Amino acid sequence: MTPPEFVPPGYEVLRPLSVRAGSWVFLALNPARQHAGLKIQHCSRPGALAELVSVRQRLLPIVAAEGFIGVREWGVDSDTSTLWEELDLADDSITGRPFGPDDAVVYTPLSLAVHISESGAVPTQKVIDQGIRLATALSRLHAAGLFHRDIKPANILVCRGEWVLADYGSVGEAGTSVEFPGTEGYVPPDGLGTPALDICALGRSLYEAWTGLDRFHFPSLPPGHLRREDWNRHGWMLNDVLIQAANPRPSGRCPSAEELKSLLETARAGRRRLSRRTLLAGGVGAAAGVVSAYVWRNLPSHRARWTRLPPKRFGMESWNGSELTCDWERRMCYSAVSDPRGIIFHSCDLTTWKTSSRLFKMDGVQGGHALLSPDGTTLRFCVTVSGEVFDVRLADLEVQPLGVAPVSDNGFTGAVYFNPLSRRVGRVFGYGDFRVHNRRFELDEKDRRWIELPAGDVTVWPRHENLLFPSSDRLQWFAFGGLGNSSGRQSDSSLGTDGYDGRFYELNELWRLDLESGRWTRLLPFRRWNPVNLAAAIVHPPTRGIAFLTGSTKAAPGQATFHLWHGDPDRNPVALPNEGESIAMFHFWSLLREPETNRLWVFADEGVFEVELRKV
Repeated sequence: MTPPEFVPPGYEVLRPLSVRAGSWVFLALNPARQHAGLKIQHCSRPGALAELVSVRQRLLPIVAAEGFIGVREWGVDSDTSTLWEELDLADDSITGRPFGPDDAVVYTPLSLAVHISESGAVPTQKVIDQGIRLATALSRLHAAGLFHRDIKPANILVCRGEWVLADYGSVGEAGTSVEFPGTEGYVPPDGLGTPALDICALGRSLYEAWTGLDRFHFPSLPPGHLRREDWNRHGWMLNDVLIQAANPRPSGRCPSAEELKSLLETARAGRRRLSRRTLLAGGVGAAAGVVSAYVWRNLPSHRARWTRLPPKRFGMESWNGSELTCDWERRMCYSAVSDPRGIIFHSCDLTTWKTSSRLFKMDGVQGGHALLSPDGTTLRFCVTVSGEVFDVRLADLEVQPLGVAPVSDNGFTGAVYFNPLSRRVGRVFGYGDFRVHNRRFELDEKDRRWIELPAGDVTVWPRHENLLFPSSDRLQWFAFGGLGNSSGRQSDSSLGTDGYDGRFYELNELWRLDLESGRWTRLLPFRRWNPVNLAAAIVHPPTRGIAFLTGSTKAAPGQATFHLWHGDPDRNPVALPNEGESIAMFHFWSLLREPETNRLWVFADEGVFEVELRKV
C-alpha cells in the first residue's frame, strides 16, 4: 500500500481500514489521544480540492444531524492537494458493539454490507425503521442542493446500532465533477446529478438488506419472503416501496427522498393485504377477473413429492456425479475430479448405496470433467488447460492416458458433452483464465487431437459448467450463458451480462445448442427470473418441461424447491409446492432422472431424496 503524502499534524496512524485509489481511511489517535477514523483524500485533478472544500463547508452542518457518520474535524493541505477528515468510529464488526479502546488491535468497521454478508437478510420492520432514518438524512442532503452519489451497503455504517450514511468523498452538487461516479448496479439509467441517483441507490441498498440478494437480482424475492409472518401486513408494502425507489424507469420511480420517507412510514404502519384466496373468492367485477386470470395462469401445474432414500447422509467429499456419469442399466453412478495429488475417482451403487473412492496419483492434472462411455465400460476424464484425456476402465479401475496432443491453453476449461451424431466427446467453452471464449471442440480419437468446430450464426459464451445438461436423445444441450462481449475480457460489460462479482460478469440466460445445425437459441432471459442459489437443472419428459432446483444460502434459508418451465419465454419457471420430506438443502451434489419412472434423485449432504413431480 502506498502511504499518503500528508498526515495532519498531531495524528498518529495506527493501521489502515480501507484503501482505494487516492483515498485512505485509518484507525488513528487524534491530538487528544482519542481513537478516531482518519480519512485522507488526495485530489489529482486540477480544481478538485477547491470543489471539495466548498462542499465540506456546506456539508458539515447537515451531517451533524442523525443519519450521518459524524465529522469531528477537517482540514486541507494545499501543497499535496489533500483533504482530511476526523470521523466518528462505527461499531465493531466482530463484537457488534460500539468501538472500545480494547478493540483497537482487531477493529473493523461494521458496514451494512458486512452485516448482510455475516448475518443474512434483515427483518422487515428493521429495514423499514432504518430506511426511514436514511431517507430522512438523504432528504436533508438534497434540500441543501447536494447529492451523495455513491450510496451502497459498503458506504452505510452501523453506529451505536443505527444505520448512517458515510463516505462523503463523492458528495457534490448537480453539475460538479466526481472522481467516483457511483457504483454499477446502484446507478439508474438516467445517470448522475439528480436526486434519482441517490434514491435508486438507497432503494437497492435496502433491497439487499431485506432480501440478502445481490442488487442485480432486483426485484426478485427469495421464496421464503412471501411466507414470512409479516408479509401480509408490512412485507408487501415494503416490497412496493422498494420497487418504486429502485425502479430503473424514471416514470415509475419515487420522485424524492421525502416521498420515499413518507412511503416507508406508511409501510411501517402496515395494512393487511387481501390473500389470493380472498381475491379469487370475492373478486370485484372486471378487476377481479383480470387478477384471477393472472393468478390461475401462474399456479403450479405439479407438486414435488419428496421421499428420503436409505442413505442417512451423502456427504461424499468432491463428488461430481451427474447424468453424464450415471449408468442406470448397472445402477451405478461415478464421479471423477482432480486435485494436486491426481485424479479422485468415486463410485456409488444406486441399489445398495455402497460407495467407494480411489486416488490415481499423477502430477500436473488440473481440473477436469468426466463422461461415461456409451457402453458403460469407461469413465473418460478430460483435463482442463492441458487438454489431456484419461480413460478409467471400470472393470479393473486402471487409468490409461489416451495420448491426446496437448492444447496447453489456460482457457481450455469447458464442460463436456457427447455428440450422438459424430460419436465424439465434445467440450463447450465459456470462461477461463479471466477471459471469455466462444469455442466448441470435439475429440478426434483417430488423430488423438481436439478439433475446433466452426461457430454458428449466433454465438454464446456458456457459464455454469455444471449446468450443461442434455435432452433425452442428447441431440440438444442446454447451457446457462449469454452473448458475452466483443473484447473477450471478463471485466467488460455488454448486452446480456449481469452483475460483476470482482472477477466476471454473470451470463445467466438459458440457451439451447442443437447439434444437428450447430445453432444456439436463447430460451429464457434469466435476468427476469434470477433464482436464488440455482443448484441444477434437468429435462423432465413427462411434464414436457425443464425442472430447475434451487437450494438454500446463508442469506436466504429455505426449502429446496423445484421450479418447472414449459418453454414459454414470456413466463418464468413456476415454483412447485413440496410434499413429504423436503430439505433445507445447504450442499447440493447431484441431480439425476431415473429413466423408468422419470422420478428425480437429489443428492445432498442431508441424504438422497427421490422426488416425484405429481400433476395437480
